[in-house]
Amino acid sequence: MGYGGYFTLINATPYNWTQIYSHSYEMNTWAFPSIIIAESFRVYTELQEEFFLPSDDAAEVNYTIASPDSSGETAFQISFQNRHDPTGFDITWGDIPVQDYKPGDKANLGFEHDSEKDVQLVISGDGKGVPYATQYPYLNWMTVSMPTIGCQPLRQICIPGSHDAGMSEWNPHTSGAEQINIQTQQLDILGQLNAGVRWFDIRPVLAGGIFRTGHYSAVGPQMQGGDGQKISDIIEEVNNFTAPDGMNELIVLSLSSSMDTDTGTKRFPAFSRSQYTALLQAFLGLNHRYVAPSGTTDLTTIPLSDIIGKAPAILIIVNENGVDLSPFSNMGIYPAKVFPVYNSYANVDDVATMSADQLGKMKTNRTSPSDKMFTLSWTLTQQGTDVGVVWRSILDLADWAYKALYRELWGGDLSSNSYPNIIEVDDVRADGGVTALAMAINSYLSPGCPGE
Repeated sequence: MGYGGYFTLINATPYNWTQIYSHSYEMNTWAFPSIIIAESFRVYTELQEEFFLPSDDAAEVNYTIASPDSSGETAFQISFQNRHDPTGFDITWGDIPVQDYKPGDKANLGFEHDSEKDVQLVISGDGKGVPYATQYPYLNWMTVSMPTIGCQPLRQICIPGSHDAGMSEWNPHTSGAEQINIQTQQLDILGQLNAGVRWFDIRPVLAGGIFRTGHYSAVGPQMQGGDGQKISDIIEEVNNFTAPDGMNELIVLSLSSSMDTDTGTKRFPAFSRSQYTALLQAFLGLNHRYVAPSGTTDLTTIPLSDIIGKAPAILIIVNENGVDLSPFSNMGIYPAKVFPVYNSYANVDDVATMSADQLGKMKTNRTSPSDKMFTLSWTLTQQGTDVGVVWRSILDLADWAYKALYRELWGGDLSSNSYPNIIEVDDVRADGGVTALAMAINSYLSPGCPGE
């Protein structure tokens, strides 16, 4: 019995991919399809020896993309090697225009020995004007994608989102709080921006007199959790990201679940009106806050080009009742009612149940591109039996969810009428894999723009 794993490929181009070469050495299974049409394929590969054990397992397969201007030469090669310094799967680019890659450039995709954790690859676009898109996307992917998405309102495009976005730091605040049940991210906000995230779930807390992010849960009669990044650091990181020329990106900060953890009570209360006012005053330090035209009642119906056509744009959305926003009129701070989004998480700790829950909700609540925005909450939630188990941390659960995302979502009920607007995840990856998937949805499923 060998040592195997799965590879999910998504062809989100309008062209077939045709295999022109394949070779393997000491691999038990290496059977990539001869033609990959515009859908997802899941391929099983198997080594003779365990990964990282001394062996000579190696293989490669070359594909050409059958576009009208194709040379017929290799567009990309997928290779695998388990000798000397094992790296798992690599992709080497050939004669097609791909983001910042040049012919001969290589990117590592890793390896997973597990029936439910897939190595993932997506290629999208048509290569005309805008290069093909894949993992490790442009830092300014929205700006680059304007020919495809610029004419569309927000509710017709897809963007990556970060759940409990500020929790790359973990500062235990209560008894029983540990890293495994507090930390939801490994990249800070700037790292997530660089990975393509454009929607951020920000949960402000007051801790030691400082505004921070927090992650707390009710455990019996009291709250348990800890604190993450300072709000001041988040503001600085967003400003640093938008400072260079050409970074005309839309960034949405969604504020909810405020808590005053300095009260000393078992159940931390939400911010008072004055505390929330002080928080929003701090957010005025953000550059490029977007001020919508007078009379706007729904930000998600504004074409993207009207928002970021000339400069970056920051939206601050307040998802809590009783907050007085009147002092912040025309300052880029908005109530949730003008940014309507469906968001309902599954609250389970297994991928199959979570996937069925989220895809079912998408099918029911997102039946047309004109429907209100839909958040695909692709997160697993620790249950009672998970808490305190080191291999069932939030980050461990996020790994299971992420490595099932491509096969479950693209292989599910996606259509030009039903697709997510926000793909929200824990543990955003530096490879921009969620961003690459969002770009594929935008180029392959969303309505597109005239003349693209």
